Parts: sequence; structure tokens; C-alpha cells
Amino acid sequence: MSVKTKIFSLMAVVVVLLLPFRGFSQSKCPDFPKIDFWEGMTHDKVRQHVNDKLSGNWESYLEKLKLQQISLARINGRGKAARVSRGGRRITLKGAGLSQYLGFSQDRIAIIECLAKEELALKSPKDRTLKKPLNPVKPDTEASERTYLYLSQDLLKKLRQEAARRSRVEKRKVSVNEVIIDTVKRGLKK
Repeated sequence: MSVKTKIFSLMAVVVVLLLPFRGFSQSKCPDFPKIDFWEGMTHDKVRQHVNDKLSGNWESYLEKLKLQQISLARINGRGKAARVSRGGRRITLKGAGLSQYLGFSQDRIAIIECLAKEELALKSPKDRTLKKPLNPVKPDTEASERTYLYLSQDLLKKLRQEAARRSRVEKRKVSVNEVIIDTVKRGLKK
């Protein structure tokens, strides 16, 4: 092999290695916030997670994150502590720490929405439709087909007592949600 051939081969390998791969520094989305709890979270890892674990269903992933955000915001609003977990690690957050985490979490959702839009743009034109828009869900807006109720402490206490009473009578776990749904169904039948 001549020197020119060796140099050409080496250059070809370098060029191939330097070609940008999809996902590596091609994304126009911002990087994830740098927090210890999310150590190693990258665009590529999120893409891989969505593709491997959720069959490419970005909407489902985003809905789950948004509902978690709403739940954490409510916990924070009540002044309570919240437990969050990732990769087997669990931490408890309260007050300023929980508020800061909520900010990071909102940033994460925005970045994942950006990644979802990029992935959607790479699909064929017939596959470029979403069932639901990729917009942030705020605690006071509708989230998918779920309805959230704000209940007084007195009413919530009564509902919990009714759920406990029904659990004893029916010899199975009856949730507060089930009590609410049954009450609404009875009211609609009248």
C-alpha cells in the first residue's frame, strides 16, 4: 500500500468519524439542567428511553412528566414534602428545594417537547401528526382526559372515611376516587 493510499484511507476514516450523527450535537434543543439527581441525562439517552421503553411515543412520555409536574406543584402548594425517584435513587424535597426542582422539571419538559418536535420532523409526512399538541400543561388547565378537583379538607376527610368504611364492608380497597365517581354516577342517574 502506498503512502498516498494510507493517507487517503486515514483521512476517509477521520471524515467518517467526524460526520455528525443524528442526536450528537445536531439538536437545536437546549441541554438539560445540570443537577446531580439527573446525572447523565442527555438528548440521546432520552431519545433511546422513548424509543426502547415507550415505542417512540413522545406524547405519552410528555403527559406522564406533565402530570408529575402538576402533582409536585400541588404538594409544594400545600407546603408538604415530596419524594421523587430516578434510576433507583430517591430524594425528598420540600420548600425551596422543591420549588427549585419544579423549575428544573419545567425546563426538562420544554426540552423534551423540543426533542419530540425534532423527532416528529424526521418522520415521513404521513406520520407527522400528533394526537395532542405539545404544549405545557399548567396545574389549572385540562390535562388529557383527566379532571382534577380541588376539595376542602373537611370534604376530603369525609370522602376518606367513606372509602375506609366501604373498604371494610366490601372487603377490598376502595379509593377516594372511586367514591367520588360512584357519587357522581348516582347523581347523574337522578
